[in-house]
Amino acid sequence: MVKYIRNRISPLIVVLVSLILIQGIIILFLVINQKKKPKAVYIQKQAQKAPEKKRPKRIKIAIILDDWGYSLRNIPNLDNINIPLTLSILPNHRYSQAVNRYAQQRGWQTVLHLPLEPLSSNEYSRLEPDTILASMSEKEVLSIIKREIDSLPNIVGVSNHMGSKATTSEYLMRIIFKELKKRNLFFVDSLVTSSSVCKKIARETGLSLANRDIFLDNEPNYEYIASQVDRLINLAKARGKAIGIGHDRRLTLTVLADKLSKIDFEKSEFEFVLVSQLVD
Repeated sequence: MVKYIRNRISPLIVVLVSLILIQGIIILFLVINQKKKPKAVYIQKQAQKAPEKKRPKRIKIAIILDDWGYSLRNIPNLDNINIPLTLSILPNHRYSQAVNRYAQQRGWQTVLHLPLEPLSSNEYSRLEPDTILASMSEKEVLSIIKREIDSLPNIVGVSNHMGSKATTSEYLMRIIFKELKKRNLFFVDSLVTSSSVCKKIARETGLSLANRDIFLDNEPNYEYIASQVDRLINLAKARGKAIGIGHDRRLTLTVLADKLSKIDFEKSEFEFVLVSQLVD
């Protein structure tokens, strides 16, 4: 009987011992691996920390430079300006097409600088060819504006050259704005008169419109232009956006290059944009 019991117990002991050994090996393996991995996992998680997202800048400033097309003399000065610009080009001048191509190749925008009738008779001696007059018929107006828009490929909008009389005429601006609406173009009112009806007619016709806030270079003086740039920036900070208009003048471009080179755009709370971003 004792011999029988011994024969039954021996295999059982072998099985139990084997299970204990296997379990010990598994526990030892897990302990060794857990000692190795946690630090690596922790380091990996630290390295994969998401980068901080830059907040979009809410203060936006656009600068338009008028009266391009007469020459290419100041084009090299544009190469020193490191912000997006909108160039306003007079139609049918010798260099109008060349300036249009230059600006678009740089990723800037161009608009037609549409000659419109001024109020003062003193300005009549400086009228551009095909200046649109308030006395013209609808057919005459459309003929001119269609031809001048077509002369500058890929423009995004139109601004007024002079126009202190024309922009007070609801009849005339309605004709112009309806044509711009058909072509998906916007209008920039230079606001050469406080009696402008452009805002009213733009709402009536559903045309996108932007208004000039500050002229940068009414005086040919370095300090004056620099102070106007500062005024533009301060106005944008107060309102959230602002549009400044300068001209194809060497001094204006020199001041802009100097002022802009001193701005740390990574840290500034404002940015310069194309005027199309500020039309309503």
